[in-house]
Amino acid sequence: PLKKIFIEKNFLKEFHYFLFEYNFGFFLADLIKKNNDKVKLYGYQHGIFDNDNKWLDIISKLRFKKNFFPDIIYYKFKSSKIAYSKKFGKKLIFNSKFPPDKQINKVFNKIKKNSKNCLFYLGLHDGYEILNEILVQEKFMSKYDKIYIKLHPKKTVLQKSFKNENLKFIKKFDNINIKDIFVSPTSSLKYSFKEFKLPYKSAKVSYK
Repeated sequence: PLKKIFIEKNFLKEFHYFLFEYNFGFFLADLIKKNNDKVKLYGYQHGIFDNDNKWLDIISKLRFKKNFFPDIIYYKFKSSKIAYSKKFGKKLIFNSKFPPDKQINKVFNKIKKNSKNCLFYLGLHDGYEILNEILVQEKFMSKYDKIYIKLHPKKTVLQKSFKNENLKFIKKFDNINIKDIFVSPTSSLKYSFKEFKLPYKSAKVSYK
């Protein structure tokens, strides 16, 4: 199917795509440029991007590395610009259509220094691991009366697997108060926290 679109039809002038920073994006770019080098590629930031990217390190050492990259990159978090410039050296454009999540500000009205509760923002892929980590860390559990959990929108089924009187899964922030906020290391919410200079801690899993 991909060959029919990019090669046999041969009608595309532009191709816009996400995941250009990862192996699937490299595959797509290489397929297109090898068969139709007139197509201009536009890559859009998918999520977290930093300097530690093993796939990108491998590609960067290849002779024809330019075949794997887009011509223009749209990044959606201002703090990503340095990392993209260092790794790609391409024309970079700030994508203002995806501003930082201003809703994040609301939860900081709930922070109270004397609170004995905390809040976790889970990622799409590590929610199960983080919840397991919380439950096995008895010393951590004893620090808080209530541990509020904000699930990733696509992972609501996790709530059924973890039932503990200290854990409370929430959708809204009404009627709660918290002392500490923990964010999944895989969540792009960290960009919004940094953008608004709001305090948070990284939710770490001991074996990672």
